[in-house]
Order: sequence, then C-alpha cells, then structure tokens
Amino acid sequence: MPTNLAGVSNSSTTVNLTWTASTDNVAVAGYRVYRGGTLVGSPTTNSYTDTGLTTATSYSYTVAAADTAGNLSAQTAAVNVTTQLSGAQTRNVTNAATLTTALGEMRDNPEAIFTINLAGGTYTLGATALPNLVKDTKIQGPTSGTAATIDGTAQTGKVIFKVTGTNVTIANVKFTNGTAALIQSTATNGTFKNCIVIGNTDNPAVEGIGCSGWTITGNGISAITSSVATADPAIFFYAGATTTTITNNIIVGCDVGIGYGTGAADSVGGGTIRNNMISDTRTTGYAGPGIKIESNTGTATVVDNNTVYQAGANTNAIEYNNCTVALSVRNNLVAKLITGTNSTAPTLATWFVAPASGDLHLASAVSGVVDSGTAIAGFIVDIDGDSRPLNSGYEICADEYYVAPAPTPAPAPAQSGGGGGGGAPSLWFFSAVLVMGATRRFYRR
Repeated sequence: MPTNLAGVSNSSTTVNLTWTASTDNVAVAGYRVYRGGTLVGSPTTNSYTDTGLTTATSYSYTVAAADTAGNLSAQTAAVNVTTQLSGAQTRNVTNAATLTTALGEMRDNPEAIFTINLAGGTYTLGATALPNLVKDTKIQGPTSGTAATIDGTAQTGKVIFKVTGTNVTIANVKFTNGTAALIQSTATNGTFKNCIVIGNTDNPAVEGIGCSGWTITGNGISAITSSVATADPAIFFYAGATTTTITNNIIVGCDVGIGYGTGAADSVGGGTIRNNMISDTRTTGYAGPGIKIESNTGTATVVDNNTVYQAGANTNAIEYNNCTVALSVRNNLVAKLITGTNSTAPTLATWFVAPASGDLHLASAVSGVVDSGTAIAGFIVDIDGDSRPLNSGYEICADEYYVAPAPTPAPAPAQSGGGGGGGAPSLWFFSAVLVMGATRRFYRR
C-alpha cells in the first residue's frame, strides 16, 4: 500500500497528489487514484494531477498500488483537498487577526481578486510581516466615522504593505508608528489615496522602486523626519520609476515632501506633481526641499501649481539635479527658491490660512498670485476639486481663490402703472471646508 498521501491545490480547477512509492515482491506496475471512491487516474509514478475540478470545492482522494499481475493493494487513508478560490472575493475585517487571515487567503488564492474592507478601529499588528499584496487587491477603510488605523509599532524594520502585484489600491486607511516604509511597491499601476500617515523615522510613507503608473492622491502625511540627517521624502519614487502621478496631497512637518529619483545614476521621468500643499514650520531638524527631482532623463516631469511653505534654514523649495531634460515647472507658490533661479524668497506666512497645520489655502486675494499663473491645457481643477480657473486666470498655487463679483443691485420699483416690477437680489451661499483641522471659507454664486 502507498503511504504518506498528500494533496495540494495550485489553482481553482486542479489538485496535485503525491505519495511514497510502494514496493512489491515482483514489481509495482503503477497506481490507481480514486476521487470520492471513483477511479480517476492510473499513473505509473508516485504523483498525479487531477484536473477539470470546480473552484472552492473539497475533494476526497485515496490511492492503491498495482503490480504486473494485476493485484491491487489496499487503498490509503483518504486525504481531503479544497480547490482554490477564483473571481471576486470580499472580506470584511475588524481587527489585526482577521486582517492577517484575509491577507493569507489573498496570498494562497492567486486566481481570486480580493477586496478587503477594514472596519473603523485600531489594528495593532504583531511582529510577523504581513503577506505581500498581489495583483488587483484592494484594501479600504471607512470613508466616514472612526478611521481604520494600522499601528506598526511591533513591525520593527518591516514594510507594512509590500506591493508585488499590479493594480493594487490602498484607500481610506490611517497609519501610525511605522518603523520602515509603510507602503513599498515594485509593481506597476497602483493607487494610494485618501489615507493619513502620522510619523515615521528615516523612511518614506510611500516608496516606489523602479515601478510605473502609480497614483498618490488626496493623502495627509505628517512627521516623516530624521534625528541625524535629512530623511527620505514622505513620498519617494526612484530606481527608474516613471509616470507617477502625485496630486492633491497635504504634507506637513516632513524633512522632504516629495522625491522623484535619487542620485546621478538613477533615471526617472514622466511624472506629474500637481496641486500639493507642503508645509514645514519647524526651525530645527534636518529639513530639505519640499519637492526634489533627481536624474530626470526620460520624459520631462511636470511640476505645476504646488504650494510650498518652509520656515527652516534650507535654501530650496523645489530642487532638481542631474536632469537631462527641461522640467515643466509652472505656477508654484514657494517660500524658498526654485533651483536655478536667483529670485528673492518672499515672506508668505501671512498669505495662508494656517501653515502650521498644512492649510496653505490663500487667506486673501494676493496680488501677483491670484489670476497671475500660466494657463495649462486640460488642467481644470485645484486641490479641492474646484474649477481652475475660477476667475479670469489661473492662480500660482495649489488653491484657486474665488473672488466674488459685486452683486447686481435690484432694479428700483416701477413708479407708475401699478405693476411695479423688480428683480430679486443675487443669492449667495456660504460654505466651509475642513482641511487638516482648519476651516476654509469661500463664497460661490
């Protein structure tokens, strides 16, 4: 009788069986494989692949040996094997244990496409690294109410979400206490959006290594710093990264806000950096540029309508080095220099609503900023999604400041004829948008 029968499913429709070979006083001619008591195969070696099965279904197998005289051994004890999942799968998780289980299912079922919904609450991770995120995985927290907060305190030196598959999305998640890059990708076409990152030492919040097609948008990132030297950027793509889109992020108190490329040996290109607010009011520490481009040697990176305010001793707000193509740098409002210019850095603190909390919306219609930018074809919204331009021209910053026209006076009542007509006065609506703890007020007709 064969021994040590084992089975594993490596797809949604197949099962692989192996066993220890039998012995016989004459010769073993082969084996008989039974599924649910029915003969399904007669291999001559001690392994068999059963095909044409149904996804996510459990099957029971036994095996017997046959000699050249046609004698059969007894059958092995049954082994149960379940085929892998396929297609769309949704998992709703509530704590670190159920999150880890869901990620394990994702790893073990590569034909399935997982959406993992995180309920509000704190997910305190253990010391073991989480499984890598494979293609088409989506991890998302709630869009309102209590945030889904991932605490990486125990993940010493480990990336929380390492992305190795294409088209991964991470959205509406809060990250705290990271000890390595929180999100690290070597795969293409990912999305990191509407997330909050608070604190990380010497490591980025988002790190892309040689990957392309990523979108980083709508995030709030703070306190990516170092105690010994300038830290890696809060958002950092390098090692040949291309076509990265970084928009509508608010980055506060980080040594460097956005980095694209590293050193003369790198080769990045085709990125878009737009509508970001980068604020650092610290006067100590190791602050560097708000935006730093290195070794742009392919398609020129576009750096448009960002607002960068820094109070520290660093020289440059936007810096680029070792670039063999001319970058497109337009409509950026900065408190330091843009590398290559000799302009005097303006004093901008009073121009903004609340720099310390990252709210770099204009507090008033600043002359030379409002309606003073270059029109950019196809670039039609600001960091808040407001139309660009709102008035007669583009602003030189991430925010379009709406200047309300004077209301049209109501016509005087008719003096005769008893009819008396009149126009209703214009109606104006007030709204307030909460941005990183500060309130932005503006008027719209």
